[in-house]
Amino acid sequence: WDVKPGKNERNFVVTPFLRVINPTITANNGVVTAKFKVEQGKNDPAISLNEVRLFAWSDKWVGNQLKFDIKGSAVQSVNGPVDSSVEYTLTINTKDYPDFFPYSMNYYFRIGVQAKGSGYGTIRHNYSPLVKLEL
Repeated sequence: WDVKPGKNERNFVVTPFLRVINPTITANNGVVTAKFKVEQGKNDPAISLNEVRLFAWSDKWVGNQLKFDIKGSAVQSVNGPVDSSVEYTLTINTKDYPDFFPYSMNYYFRIGVQAKGSGYGTIRHNYSPLVKLEL
């Protein structure tokens, strides 16, 4: 791949292990609710669904590396096959986490799904688009 003087463009085509399908993230009375489905990016029976999670953070870089340590109904271990007909619902009641949500301001949320499979090395989360909610 040669870099030439002027504008250069290189497009990389990738196939994710998993995709978050039809995600919605809403808030009502301090309860943030995420609904979504998951589909496999490849048709590989060795890939299974490990975890689904609703991430929350105080800025737009929310994800597995930057998140509030929220447990309970915001995280679900699946450890099973990917079934694109299953709709997942994850919630965060912000009143249960006053140290994480102390102010009325914008907070950022996204859904993360993680696959597992042998022979693939480190498998990171695949994410939904970012959602900013004023709480």
